[in-house]
Amino acid sequence: MAYRKHQTPKQKYVIYKRLSTTKERQTHSFEVQDRIIKSYLNDNPHHILATFEEELSGAKNDRPMLAKALEMCKAHDATLLVAKLDRLSRDVGMVDKVVKNYDLICADMPKADKTMLQMLSVMAEWERDAIAKRISDGVLAAIARGKRPGNRTNHKRKLTTEDSDKGRQTRTNQKQQRMAQLQPQVKSLYNNGERTMAQVADMLNGLGVPTTGKGKWYANTVKRILDFDVAVAA
Repeated sequence: MAYRKHQTPKQKYVIYKRLSTTKERQTHSFEVQDRIIKSYLNDNPHHILATFEEELSGAKNDRPMLAKALEMCKAHDATLLVAKLDRLSRDVGMVDKVVKNYDLICADMPKADKTMLQMLSVMAEWERDAIAKRISDGVLAAIARGKRPGNRTNHKRKLTTEDSDKGRQTRTNQKQQRMAQLQPQVKSLYNNGERTMAQVADMLNGLGVPTTGKGKWYANTVKRILDFDVAVAA
């Protein structure tokens, strides 16, 4: 009697890639996205229905190519595949709409479920808003002190020891506030040990959320946030 070898069904995918600014061409080029997607596909039986590319800001929701990709996903019961979540969109509303109505896989963190993707999207938007606010507050504070941003004459005065101490204290306070703000989200991702600290770090890196030091996340970075006493920043 002849036996037929069991074959794992191939998942149908529609690939979507997005490129935006000149800066992103270096870090999120189509070639970089291709490598991330290929790495995922190498470990998963697949059938690619189509690939769509477009060059638009992640903040824009009018995306002709994305619309076509989603239409194909719906027509063929396929999964939308992107390299990273921010390649889909930087807008929480857009991500939420896609996650609720379509199957979505981010190649850099394929095990992230719908709830996780929504949470990561919210965290990324919160981080961008926080950065913008810090920059705005800094400019306004400089103007209030009689300084004009960009005016080199502002930096001619030598810094005193008092200036240096104040600067260090300000940076320490900002870091502690940032840790306190990050802790609830990091705890949700960690979920009492259901995910390892390394997995949480990978998720945060995948979405581009910076640490308090503006660097990459590691397991020990996650641990410091989890162990941080928020009362210190109060």
